[in-house]
Amino acid sequence: MEALSNNIIKLKAQFEDIVKLQQSCKLYVTDITANSWSFYFKNGSLLWATASYHRVRRVNRLINKHYPQINCEEIKLREQEISELREYLLISVLNKRSNISQAKAIEIIKELAQEVLFDCFLAHNKIGQIKSIFETAANRMGSILRSPLFKQPIVYLDTSQVVSQATNQYDSWVKAGLADYSPNLAPVIKNSEKLQQEVDADVYSKLSVLIDGKKTLQDIAIITNQELLSATCSLMAHLRSKSLELISVEDAQLANLYFSSRQNAVNQAMATDNPNRDYVRESSLPLIVCVDDQPQVCQQIAQVLNPAGYRLIPVNESVHALSILLENKPDLVFLDLIMPIANGYEICSQIRRISEFKTIPIVILTEKDSIIDRMRAKMVGATALVSKPIDEREILAIAQKYVQGVISDETKLSYN
Repeated sequence: MEALSNNIIKLKAQFEDIVKLQQSCKLYVTDITANSWSFYFKNGSLLWATASYHRVRRVNRLINKHYPQINCEEIKLREQEISELREYLLISVLNKRSNISQAKAIEIIKELAQEVLFDCFLAHNKIGQIKSIFETAANRMGSILRSPLFKQPIVYLDTSQVVSQATNQYDSWVKAGLADYSPNLAPVIKNSEKLQQEVDADVYSKLSVLIDGKKTLQDIAIITNQELLSATCSLMAHLRSKSLELISVEDAQLANLYFSSRQNAVNQAMATDNPNRDYVRESSLPLIVCVDDQPQVCQQIAQVLNPAGYRLIPVNESVHALSILLENKPDLVFLDLIMPIANGYEICSQIRRISEFKTIPIVILTEKDSIIDRMRAKMVGATALVSKPIDEREILAIAQKYVQGVISDETKLSYN
């Protein structure tokens, strides 16, 4: 078994210090590819953990592990913003609606925290920064620790126990020769003829249904009612023979968003003392609006920016863009160029005609990045133009450039 890397040792030491000093903070880990892992603590106890990738897929899978009958995509929340605690909000809402029990909510959060830390361990050789972020006047990123969701948290996890279990899982994974394999990858049949030679007809029939390039190793473990390690090891011979291969898959689509009327939004915002509300706005954090007819683009941007301390409202119909901007007064707008009805140039021009939006940063997203396109973007008042498909590091750099005061210089992200 390989020795623990320096990054894993540093990470575990940070956890130990947080427990020993009973700190309330957010431990924020980033890697060189713009992935991130966030751990939230109160007085040394772990409240929640999340990663910037597979956020929806992860929480849906763990909820369905315990409650297969719940269709997470049909759960509607009155909060239209995507914040870094949205999955925690979902679990909280399901618990308050009695869709899931308190005991199961605790179990789901514990399993999720261990999974996120295990994933972080697996990415140890790519880790760039490990930062403890506290709530200070100079660091708005730490204000998430004041979230209404954390006033009465669902559970105070035993931090040392979570670290110990994630470490044991990582050790077993490495011992099995899987150090280079992520459980967030999905197996797909690469050579069907070879696979048919390796297994009997009945097994092949089952594998051809199970292995479709859409289900991750984590998904398959739950579907087959196996431990993750056992499920993965059962496929290793076929992965090594190259009859199967592992591919990356996107996160599940965030489908439980809907836009309430302005008056309903005001009423919900006023009801901040209602313990049963499912409208939680992290108003101390800066707000970004993403106008794009492709929901997955808005979700991708949210998954990059949420952990860094930004809220995001996705707008998938351009006709609603102006009214949502007027209602929410964002700090930054990402605006797709090619959309039905009205394109990005037209919407940008309309935004600039409104006096209170004369100086708001507007970044146009486009698959066209010619000199002419940049000239047109400048003519309608766009602040910048960014090429699609988006580069996650570029999106984060833009947010840090145009929205001031989110993170202090000490915690500013770097991928060097």
